[in-house]
Amino acid sequence: MIEKVREPIEVLSRFKEGKIQPLRFRWRGRVFTITETTGTWIKRVGEHQVHYFSVGAGTRDYYEISYSARTSGWSLENIYLEG
Repeated sequence: MIEKVREPIEVLSRFKEGKIQPLRFRWRGRVFTITETTGTWIKRVGEHQVHYFSVGAGTRDYYEISYSARTSGWSLENIYLEG
């Protein structure tokens, strides 16, 4: 089941050699440590890029988060619930 969220989040990430690596994110007061990244992709929105990441945080659920190059902001887009 997919839960659409589309809410801003705080993300601790590493920017290295032109790549973005999210490490942890905070959503609704809870901290999720990213244990795996199962996919990455980029979409153009006008002249800007939005970087998407499918990540696991040590549970059976997966999270789709995004980083907007235009706003330098992060968002939790969807949660893929495995229950």
